[in-house]
Amino acid sequence: MGIKSREMIGILDMLLSQAGLNHASSPADVREKLGNDGTELIMRFYQSTIEKDDKDSLTSESMTISSISDEEEMNVEGGKSAKYKKETEIALSRIFTLGNVTPPLNADIAPFEPYHGKPVITMTGFGELGRFGNQLLQYAFLRCYAKLVDAEVQVPYWVGKDLFGLQDDVVQRALPAVIETRETKANSTFTDEFLQYITQSNDGMPVPEVDPSQLNAESKDLPVNVDIWGWFQWHTSVYKHFKESIQDIFTPVPSLKNHFDKIIDEKLRENGKRTVVGCHLRLGDYKNIAASSFGYVAPLNGTWNVGCHLRLGDYKNIAASSFGYVAPTQWYLEWLEEIWPTLENPVLFVASDEVDTVLRDFAKFRPITSESLGAELPESFADLGAGMFPDWYILSQCDVLAISNSTFSFSACMANQRANARFFRAHYADKMVEIDPWNTDVIVHRDMNKSALARSVDTLRILYDTQGSRALLQNIFFEIPYYGLRSVIMKTVLLKKLVLGSQPPQLAKETTQPQAAVV
Repeated sequence: MGIKSREMIGILDMLLSQAGLNHASSPADVREKLGNDGTELIMRFYQSTIEKDDKDSLTSESMTISSISDEEEMNVEGGKSAKYKKETEIALSRIFTLGNVTPPLNADIAPFEPYHGKPVITMTGFGELGRFGNQLLQYAFLRCYAKLVDAEVQVPYWVGKDLFGLQDDVVQRALPAVIETRETKANSTFTDEFLQYITQSNDGMPVPEVDPSQLNAESKDLPVNVDIWGWFQWHTSVYKHFKESIQDIFTPVPSLKNHFDKIIDEKLRENGKRTVVGCHLRLGDYKNIAASSFGYVAPLNGTWNVGCHLRLGDYKNIAASSFGYVAPTQWYLEWLEEIWPTLENPVLFVASDEVDTVLRDFAKFRPITSESLGAELPESFADLGAGMFPDWYILSQCDVLAISNSTFSFSACMANQRANARFFRAHYADKMVEIDPWNTDVIVHRDMNKSALARSVDTLRILYDTQGSRALLQNIFFEIPYYGLRSVIMKTVLLKKLVLGSQPPQLAKETTQPQAAVV
């Protein structure tokens, strides 16, 4: 039995013992204590982990702190990015590996041993706290921060290195930990618990926090030569004076940019004859996190490009989060009905995790997708597993863009350099709201500073308003309890790491303190 299976069984033992069960308990005892729904949830957890462990080769999801898959190790040695992880953070397979990082090249150096190299900022957990949109925001923060303290950035290999031609070194050694302030929010279902874990696993040593007010040229106390943890989905006004630099960073390498620009100009804009309208609809996991604070699901060359990003799939599953709401397609359709007549020769581009649903609902507007355009990554980029990139880049080129409550499409807004472009976002209370991507919250969160009863009422109301009675019942009887189980599993995974001392290398016990930058 592999290490992963043993750890999984240990977690199940802890979960069952909290319910008064043990190895001698009969199936009837388990069902009596947990009920049918609880038993099914435990089985889903078991199946989601054991099935992967039965595979002959390790995947990126089964990496431990001290080991890495052969495939990814070959990629690192060859200077090539590790394959992109498609699973969202709410997948049990990702929760099970919380706290795992890619080891630094010199893993034998303790984090608080003296550092004598050039000033550096690292993020050993990069790629583990969210997917592409989250990674873009985290990387943007690192580059802004590094610019203020005149330091280099070191992160594990990721798809952005190849897509954007980034030249950062991989993490060379462990460094003292720094976290983002716990006063901020992110589109994560475990933000507070994970940052608390980083702090607790430092065995009493202070872990400095950085907050949005420090991201300016006047800051004098930013720590340097540290390993930073966080999501950094801060109000974008703090990033605005870095706008030109951030947009330059997220400009694809020439071969990739030219490849997609040619497709957009010839097949979507029709050489300047169309206005491109984009829509991004996220419908999936946000349908099941409605109890969270965030879950609810200008002309150039005489043309307009309107884009829609509809994320429908994973948001179905996180109704208990502050951010997971699924905006109905009807909201986007009403918005299109209003804006369509004001545009010159518009064409609709849509991106979604449930594209078939979107194509059916938006048939009146004859929507175009990256697939119908034949917009695929060139062969030289195919092995990255970055199939989301064509959607992201085309969204970033729209003249008018309507997005979901998602960092994927929000980062596309930030990367958009079209003259007079306009941006709209689905809001759980106000439907479609126009936004300035450089002066707004990255993610819309519901107010969770209410009583449990008030939060529950808000959750159920938003579920009913956005998804209807069927989804409401499904969340009440399955998804919200399942969300609770995920929370228990997540906390148990982190607790087990603390108890067994399975800590990220940058959190080992020492006595030296992180240095402050001289600026």
